[in-house]
Order: sequence, then C-alpha cells, then structure tokens
Amino acid sequence: MSERAIEYDGDKGNDQLREPVADYTTFSKSQFLDDIERRLKQHILRCVKVCRTLPVDFDAQHFGRQLVRSSSSAATNFRAVRRGRSQKEYYARRTG
Repeated sequence: MSERAIEYDGDKGNDQLREPVADYTTFSKSQFLDDIERRLKQHILRCVKVCRTLPVDFDAQHFGRQLVRSSSSAATNFRAVRRGRSQKEYYARRTG
C-alpha cells in the first residue's frame, strides 16, 4: 500500500490542505477499509481545528460542536459496522 501524504498548498497562498485522489484499484478490501478509517480520523481532526478557530459567540460555538459530533459519529459508526461479526449483525448496525 502506498502512503499518500496530505500536501500543504502554501506556495500558492492557499491555506487549505488537499489530499490527492485515491487510486483504490491496487488495494485489497482490508487496505481499502483501513484507508477509509484513516481518512475519517483525519476528517475529525480537521473539524476540531476548524472548531477551535471559530469566534466565541453562541452561534459559532453551537455549530462548531455540532460539526465535531457529526464528524466523530461517522468514524464511530464506520468502525462499529466494520467490527460486525456476521452479515445479520452488519445490517443491524448499519440500519440501527
């Protein structure tokens, strides 16, 4: 599995992080799932950084906390589904 680093686009005056488009054709199923889990964890960290830069007023903090909760629940649900022991448990977790 090739490691893809997040590139910083600082030379162009753009302060955003960008990740190259993933080519999953050479990945096995477990490598694909590991990569998705890694990317979800990175997404949580980026959302936390955004939340820390928001102003202190109520509206900004409210939506910032909501962003962190929703991003972390996506990773948590993905992990729970992935740990399912049977096909029935997989569907029960996915739809529950």
